[in-house]
Amino acid sequence: MDHEDSIRALTEENARLTAENQRLTSVFEQIQSELRAASALQLGLLPTVFDVHPKFGVDWLLLPCSYLAGDNLNYFMLQERYLIFYQLDVAGHGVASALLSVTLNQLLSPQPGSPMVRFDPQLELKRIVPPVDVVSELNRRFLPQGDGYFTMIYAVLDTETGEIRFCQAGHPAPLQFSVDGTARGVGSGGFPVGLWPGMTYDETVTTLGSGERLLVYSDGVLACLNASGEPYPVERLQRVVAGAAAHEALGAVKLDLERWTGGRELPDDVSLLLLVGR
Repeated sequence: MDHEDSIRALTEENARLTAENQRLTSVFEQIQSELRAASALQLGLLPTVFDVHPKFGVDWLLLPCSYLAGDNLNYFMLQERYLIFYQLDVAGHGVASALLSVTLNQLLSPQPGSPMVRFDPQLELKRIVPPVDVVSELNRRFLPQGDGYFTMIYAVLDTETGEIRFCQAGHPAPLQFSVDGTARGVGSGGFPVGLWPGMTYDETVTTLGSGERLLVYSDGVLACLNASGEPYPVERLQRVVAGAAAHEALGAVKLDLERWTGGRELPDDVSLLLLVGR
């Protein structure tokens, strides 16, 4: 091959590589655009009402570690008396985890086919299903899932008595704060949903009084690492929440996590749900 042929071949190869690079850039931009749209759709499913009841307020924070989150949460009133709330954390990251998270979000709403309500023809109303039964039904429906298992807290709050009945399925134990800011963990663990058939779950009961708080959080909070590789301590989370006004508590947690991590990317989704007795 003479010199001119070599130059021609090199020019053609450069042109081919340029065209391929442009094609890959276009594909990447399209994927990024679709992920941003999916992220906006997922965030649009999250609750927007914070003053759900005169006696109780709710606040939440969700920090996805990527475009799409495996963490999810929701809350709403039923029968004008009961506040239903849950938080879940699907194992893994990315599209597969987010799809399961959105599926669960849709399933855990008061609609036909939901495991959380049963229609009573005699009373002509929807009867609220106990938290243990809801989680057990989810475990039955989502087996076998392999890597698609999830942890969760599912709870029913009676707004007339302040009693909270919840089922803890492999999720971190909620933190309950007394009026003076003292915190204690409530719950005893439990097993994730979607791993083992026939799993039995336990119910935990607590009461949220005026001036008290209940914090539900995913393990992504404790997975945040500082520059030395140390995980975020639960004791620090307790101090931050106790030291801030109720409406500023989760904002304070966000700022403190940013300080702890030095602004580095999160290793896992972070989500928190805060209930406040008034």
